[in-house]
Parts: sequence; structure tokens; C-alpha cells
Amino acid sequence: MIDKTVPRLLAGSLPFVALLGIMAALMISDPSIRRDRVRQTRAENGYADLSGDPDTIHRVSGVWRFAWKSWDLYPSSMLPVAYAPFPGSWAALPGTERTGFASYGLSLTGLDSGRQYAVRIGHTLSACNLLVNGSRLAGAGNPGTSPASEVPGWNSLVAQFFPRADGTADIVLQISNFTDRLGGSNAAVYIGDAALAYSMLDARKLSAAFVSAVLSALGLFFLALFAWRRKEHSFFWFSLLCILLGVRSLCYDDFVLLDLFPALPWPVLFRIGYLTFPLSLVCIAGYLASLFPTLLRRYEALGAAAPFCAYSLVIVFAPERITAQLLPVVQVFGLGFLLWTVFLLVRACIRKLEGAFWTVAAFSAAPVLYVHDLLVSMWVLSGMSLTHFGMVFGLCIIALMGISRYSMSFRKAGAMSAELHMMNRALKRFVPDDFLGLLNSHDPASVRAGDASEVELAVLSAKIGSFPVRVEKMEPEDVFRFLNSFLALVAPLVRANGGVIARYDGDGLVALFSGGSDAALKCAVQLQSAVSARNRTTPGEQPISVSIGIDAGALAVGTLGDNVRLDSAILSDCLRCALRFETASRVFGSRILINGAVFAGLSEPLSWFLRPVDRAESDGMASFLFEVYNNDPDPVRDLKWKTQGDLEHAVIAYFGDEPEAAKQYLNNVLKTFSDDPVARHYAQRLQMPETR
Repeated sequence: MIDKTVPRLLAGSLPFVALLGIMAALMISDPSIRRDRVRQTRAENGYADLSGDPDTIHRVSGVWRFAWKSWDLYPSSMLPVAYAPFPGSWAALPGTERTGFASYGLSLTGLDSGRQYAVRIGHTLSACNLLVNGSRLAGAGNPGTSPASEVPGWNSLVAQFFPRADGTADIVLQISNFTDRLGGSNAAVYIGDAALAYSMLDARKLSAAFVSAVLSALGLFFLALFAWRRKEHSFFWFSLLCILLGVRSLCYDDFVLLDLFPALPWPVLFRIGYLTFPLSLVCIAGYLASLFPTLLRRYEALGAAAPFCAYSLVIVFAPERITAQLLPVVQVFGLGFLLWTVFLLVRACIRKLEGAFWTVAAFSAAPVLYVHDLLVSMWVLSGMSLTHFGMVFGLCIIALMGISRYSMSFRKAGAMSAELHMMNRALKRFVPDDFLGLLNSHDPASVRAGDASEVELAVLSAKIGSFPVRVEKMEPEDVFRFLNSFLALVAPLVRANGGVIARYDGDGLVALFSGGSDAALKCAVQLQSAVSARNRTTPGEQPISVSIGIDAGALAVGTLGDNVRLDSAILSDCLRCALRFETASRVFGSRILINGAVFAGLSEPLSWFLRPVDRAESDGMASFLFEVYNNDPDPVRDLKWKTQGDLEHAVIAYFGDEPEAAKQYLNNVLKTFSDDPVARHYAQRLQMPETR
């Protein structure tokens, strides 16, 4: 039986897809991400008008009343009125210091006196009391007027209240900071219907808890795999990374760890939260060193991890204030580490090391997420941390890679490769007669090993789509029967267009055309038409799909072997490019891809349906790749023709480093043809929102 690697990998991915779906559902259930439930409300000079739809949550930011070194900040206070932005830090305000205590005040109007409201505020530094209409309703730690009287605390604050009869309420935040590097808060303030506010809180806590559970489960699973197979050190580092990110998701934003351990002392929570940052980077360095030992030497990995190991010791043994003050410096080191990691992964991809492309796919969003969280931690942006959410997807990809490396299916994949190789040898046992003409010979007996010539030809590479999936349940004789039926359909078309089948690749073939671009492209279109006709006339059988790539240029053709066994050989960059274009056609959902050399060789290029889809390098020169869509169904072909101009401009703008122009043209394409695979491919590259 043919190996079942692909179905098993697909089956293995189903749990991860389900987990990601559940996480997405939990995040979508959060009212704070719905525009119809959340309004942006601006506070001016300590007042905010919350009139309007009462069934909404107001995200309040702006200018609040401010009193430095005072707890009394109600409108009736006799203190001079000062103002400060909130969320924000008081460190930049005149007359203030990084450490100290202050009050922020906000008067609310437009409330429904018969409705219960709630106010929610995230992380404040380092201790905070929340008062509404003069009553303390919630707190994190105990703010003080000196380092001795302050009891630091981390938590998100939520409190319910009823407005006064005239629909007003006064909110005061009493905040002190004698421990951290900044005082105040960088978290958004939400005020609105109490039920909606608590629904938002529950959704966020559930999301954080679910992310932590998924990451911790992955970590424990791979830790068990490492215990079973100690040589796979990458499993060890990956398991620790998962566990650390899982713990980190509980330590910040909504502080779910305090729900699990209400009596957890603040110094312990502080150190756990801070440790997850440098230790995660240490795990990434260890993982990369284990995965790419030929690329990353052990001393290089140790050097990269050393600053973060040192900072971890500072977190454990130094006072909290020193730890907090050093954080920006370590974050700069972390940014440098991120750039170093990107450089390392690029080198791994260039060398085509095993696992390189999986790792790039997994960590592709990490730079953006890290920079976002860095700006949030530096109080440049206001919001919640995203790294642990975004990394769930990447770590699932890494988990799939680890499972695929670990499972026995790869041994079966090797057996399948050997079987296909044997099949290829059977199909290519002799140097084909029609190959002799390219060697300027007409007598097979005169052909010797080493005979060669250089000719200008077009190269066509064609492969059957999803071949391993199709034949996995076939017996070997059925596989040969299927391949021979396919070749019986295709080979006459190659010969009819003056082509020579240079070799069979098991699930495809390589053909050479002395007639150049016209002959090769004509054969490709006829081949696709023949496959479509076969699919229509055999409705009971699984349809065949074929991907084709064509290049043209100089080739060296000859023979290899000895006096007993000869085989044909092709030495040319054109062949490698044709194979690469055939592979790329699956990325763009195309039937036929050609490059600029083939396009230039067409006698009547306007007689074909062509459009550019990518840019590729051939023979050291960059040119566009063109999709030939003559064989597409009429409705699809009409849509591609209708949007061809905008797509051409989009591709040119994309490779001309004009992303905004590319987005505009892609929008034009997707408005008319929302399922255009090429347009959707570039929309994903440019991180455009989903369009339907």
C-alpha cells in the first residue's frame, strides 16, 4: 500500500485547527471588539458625556482632572484644577516625578439613573484605589504616600455602581508608584452597562485561560516526547517555550493567575511575569540551535542567550524597582535578538535546511507582535499584549512539524520515494529514440556515454496534482496502470507538437520542444484540454488536475551511464526553472505558468490569455511569471480578463515597493472577482482585510 503521510499530517492538524477555532470564537465573543457595542468617547477637562445608546460600552480616553500628591480630587475640592492625559504616565507632566502618588478624576454625565453601570480599568502602576461617588469599590494593592506605606499590586479593576438621580457620577483613581519605572496606567478605561462589562471581562479571561491551556498542553506533550526521545533537544526547548508563553498569558492584562491563586503575593506574581520574557528568548535560542546545528554553533546560541540569562538572575534576586528600571534596556536587546533570529531563519531557508520553512511560517508574525508589545510596555501604545495570542498559531505549526518529524510516517514516505524511484527507472530504462535527434544521431548503436550537444529549446514540466493522496490506497500495479493511462493521453500531444519526452518523473514528465515557446505553450493548452475532456467523460472516476511550468533557453542534453545502461540527461537552469514554475502554479491556483523568456518567444502573444502573477529569476535575470488561463472555465476566464488590467498594476506596484497602490488595485480586482487566487495571495502578503 502507498504511504499515508499526507492524510496523517492532515489528520494531525485537525486538533490544532479545532483549538484555533475555539480560540477565535472566544475572542469574537468579547464585546470590546465589536464596533456596534463599543464607542470611543473623548474626555475633555475631566468630563465625559456617556449619553446615547445605554446598551454599549464606552472606551474613555482623553484629559482627566489631575492632582499631584493629593488624594482629594472631586469637583467640590478646593485644590487648584490641573489636567493630565489618561491613559498615560504622569512622568512627563511638569512638576511631577517618576515616583510619587497622584489622583485622576473624571465626571460622567448622560447616564441612566435607573441602570447599573460598571467601570473597568486594566493594569495600573504600582497600586491603585478605584472610587465612584466617594466610595472605594475596588483596588489593586494599597496606594501610599511613601515607599514604606505603599503595598504594590497588579490586577484589573472592575466595579459596579449606580449613577446619581441626575445621571452623573464621579470616578477617582488614587494611584501611587514607588516601585515601577512609570506611574499611572496604559490600560484602556471601559465604562458602560454592567452586564455587558462583565461579559467582556469573562470573554477576555476565558480567552487568556484557553490560550494558556492550549500552550501548556502542547508544552507537556512535547516534554513527554523529549523524555521518550532524548536526542530531539528541539522538543525540550519547544516544550519550555510553550509553557512559558502559557504562563505569561495568565500574568498580564486580565491577571487570570490571580483568579487561580487569589493569595499569590505580588512579588511572586511580579517575578513570574517578568521571567517569562527573557526565558522565552533563551528557549528560542536553544530551539534554533537544536534545529539548525550546522548553522548555529553552540557558543553562538549561548552568546545570544547570555543577556537574558543575566536579566533572569536580576529578576530573581534584585529588588523589583531595579528589575523594572532595567526592562527597557533588555527590551532593546530583545529587539536585536529578534533581528538576529530573522537573519538566521533567512540563512536556513536559503540553505533549505529541514524545518526552516516551517519555522519561518510559525514565527512570521512574531516581529510585528513583539514590536507591538514593546510599544505597549513602553507606553507608546495603549492596549493589551498580543504575543501569546498570536504565537498560538505559530506554535501549532511548529508542533505539526515536530509531530511529522517524530512519526513513523516519514519512514513510509521514504519507502514511497524509493518506490517512485523504481517506477521512474522502469519508465526510463532506455534512452528514447526521439532523444537521438537532439544528439545529432540517427543510429542508436552509435550513442555512447558522454554524447552531448547544446541546443535552444523550450522546456515543459507537467505534474499530476495531489498525486500521493490519489494513489495512497492503490496497489502498485494500479499505480502503474493509472500513470500509463495518463501518459497515453499526454505523450501523443507532446509528439504532435514536435516535442520530445526527456524523462518521466513518476507523477509527471519533462518535455523538450525544438519549436520553441509556441510549440510548448500550444502543447500545454492542448494537454489541459485533454485532461478536462477526460474528466468530463469519466464522471465516476476521481478528476485529474495537472500543473505545468514552461521555460525556454539554452540546454545541454546528453547521455550518462556505461556500455550496459544509458540514460538521458539535461543540464540547464531552464529545467530547474520550469520545475519551479510548475510548483509555483499550485500556489497561484494556475494551470500553466510561463516566464518572460517564453513570453518573448511567442509569435502572437495577444492570441493567448495571459496575465502576470509573480516575479522570478531565470539565468540570473528577473522577469515576470505569466499565468496562461485559456483553459479556465468561461465564467472564470471572463472575470480574469475583466480584472486583468488592475491585477497587472497590482503586481507591478507590489514588486515596485508601492504597497498602498497595490492594495488599491487588489481591492478593484476582489470587488469584481472575490475568489481570484492570485489577488487573494497578494492580499494576504499585504495583510489586507478579508474581502468577499
